[in-house]
Amino acid sequence: MGRPHPGGLAQVGRGAVVRGRLAGKGALLVHGTLRGEVSLEGDLVVAAGGHLGEGRVRAGRLRVEGRAEGAFRILGPLEITAGGEVRGEVEAARLDASPDGLLDARLRVGFPRPGPGPS
Repeated sequence: MGRPHPGGLAQVGRGAVVRGRLAGKGALLVHGTLRGEVSLEGDLVVAAGGHLGEGRVRAGRLRVEGRAEGAFRILGPLEITAGGEVRGEVEAARLDASPDGLLDARLRVGFPRPGPGPS
């Protein structure tokens, strides 16, 4: 998330638990727990200690330093850092994974951008 985001930056703080639907144009940084549907045009970052789960996620980019579970459609790169964990169903334009990260998913990389998300 090193570049500026025209839609701004939202955060889910440590210890917070958010459930429901979230949509926007900016970036989202998750330090706590987020469960539900997420649709972002910008970056989604699950920080170390953060948890994203039990839902469908569509984002421009996804960086996972913590844990992420669900169905993901990432229009840009999915990045899994050392200690990051991704489980579920994943479609991403590109995958960048640390050897010390975990990916346990049905995976599709390099898909065409238009069209519906994973079913």
